[in-house]
Amino acid sequence: MAADPPLDAVVVVVRHRCARVVVEAPAPVVAALAADLAPRTAIERVGPGRARRAGASLRLHPGTGWNLTVDGATVHTAPPDALDRAQERLASEVHLALATHAPHQVFVHGGSVAWRGRAIVAPGPSRAGKSTLVRALVARGAALLSDEYAVFDRTGLVEPYARTVHVRRPEGAARIDPHRLGPVAGAPHPLGAVVDTAYVPGARWSPASGRSARSVVPLVANAVAAQVAPVRVLDHLTAAVARRPLLLTGPRGAADEAAESILALLDRECGGA
Repeated sequence: MAADPPLDAVVVVVRHRCARVVVEAPAPVVAALAADLAPRTAIERVGPGRARRAGASLRLHPGTGWNLTVDGATVHTAPPDALDRAQERLASEVHLALATHAPHQVFVHGGSVAWRGRAIVAPGPSRAGKSTLVRALVARGAALLSDEYAVFDRTGLVEPYARTVHVRRPEGAARIDPHRLGPVAGAPHPLGAVVDTAYVPGARWSPASGRSARSVVPLVANAVAAQVAPVRVLDHLTAAVARRPLLLTGPRGAADEAAESILALLDRECGGA
């Protein structure tokens, strides 16, 4: 029989559209999680009887530390004094669960911004430098859609999903309100460009470019639900690339140089519209 939850634990349901995940964690952790959610994501406290059905559970075990489980399996442990680390991982797992099980959307690992009526999506795994590139684009006037997931609706539009931005620093991750970085987009945008790149120290940004249906390939490769819902993934992303977005491919060095070039290339291809 499962142990009773700690006295200070609460159980909440986190919902984004039709996707949901049940979370059990200490009340202060839940409060921090609520502040970390993307727009149109709701969090609702439920009764303690739901605790045994929690999809994600963070507990402090005396003498051992924090233990994070997802669907009953331990995915992360941290010392008692490392709550920030455990809390950040919990938030990541909650967003991943929402991304995996969203029935009417497709979440792609990648950053996305809006520029002159079109979305620019930079798909890629963690630590590929996509967040740095997104911040460089926003610094030049693009509006943030998301620095973690590009979210596509069934018509292929890219939706806003601007949760708190997590910036890795030597002393630990810093959390930044997305509005402090620059403009934040509030509406879906048609796909204008796919930037298939990764940071390579010393590389010169000189991408291959063109308009091609092959822009769907890096999107599918980074789609969260590619294994569990392949038909939905292909339907949504095929709709997105039907507009023949610009595909830019190649390694990049400095994010500032790449960002200026990406915006200029999109302006040139789209006539500055």
